[in-house]
Amino acid sequence: MKLILSNPLSRIPALAVICVAVLVTGCDTGEEPPTRAPVDNGRSDYATREKPEPAITVAVAEISPTSNGNAEGTVRFRQPAEDAMMRVEVDLQGLEPGLHGFHIHEFGDCSAPDASSAGGHYNPRDTRHGSPDDEEHHVGDMGNIEADEDGKVSTELEFFHLTFTGPTSILDKAVVIHSQEDDFETQPTGNAGARVGCGVIRVPVEQETL
Repeated sequence: MKLILSNPLSRIPALAVICVAVLVTGCDTGEEPPTRAPVDNGRSDYATREKPEPAITVAVAEISPTSNGNAEGTVRFRQPAEDAMMRVEVDLQGLEPGLHGFHIHEFGDCSAPDASSAGGHYNPRDTRHGSPDDEEHHVGDMGNIEADEDGKVSTELEFFHLTFTGPTSILDKAVVIHSQEDDFETQPTGNAGARVGCGVIRVPVEQETL
């Protein structure tokens, strides 16, 4: 009788396949690998994508009469860019014919009957009063406006020294119309007389919601 012995080496490939399969399936638990929790850096994506505030290019003072006069209307300020010239559009009525001092005052408060609540000329640089063409003058010095024989003013003025931004911003200050001409000499008011009209410089609602 012939004894046939199987070759043990012939089993090696099959055993190798089985071992690899066991190793692979042994690592598969059927569960998804854990995910890393997001890192909270204290900043939201919304904050990083938030739109910047729109630049202010227009502001308006609605002028109302005081106990000393009847001036009323609007003074509109336009500045298309921060470093651009400020254009001031004046549309008033109820004035005596002639020249009238035209200033920005330090407080945006016209509540007092005579507008004394608006304080003095807006003067954040602590300079002398003068003409807006002088080298030295208040930020609030805008010179004179002239009413026609009907007591109306419709004019446009331009100023380099007025701005909506920074420490000399005119926003929330008061525009005051005076009963007399500013002489540009008398300190600190120009001897321009009583306050006959007053209005606070504000950003229009339509611009705030852009």
